[in-house]
Amino acid sequence: MNDLAEQYSKMVECATELADSFLDQEGGAFVLAVVCEILQALLRAGELSAASLVIETVCRTSKIELPTEVNQDLACCSFNMELFVELLNETLEPLF
Repeated sequence: MNDLAEQYSKMVECATELADSFLDQEGGAFVLAVVCEILQALLRAGELSAASLVIETVCRTSKIELPTEVNQDLACCSFNMELFVELLNETLEPLF
């Protein structure tokens, strides 16, 4: 993914798909909120690889295919990871 707009678009698509998957399940909003809290704690601690692993695992268990490019973008850049978590949190705001 060469274009920044394309990277952002893919990240939004992945975050939206993940949020929708959780929100379609009973209690999914709570689980997604917990995942977001875990990710924020890992980011504050500077644990990018652990946060990336959490996202990868959550996507895999939700049967969501995270494109390799997005996964690499998240794993290597705290800004991208923080943006991804912010997108997930935005989907939760109207629910709480």
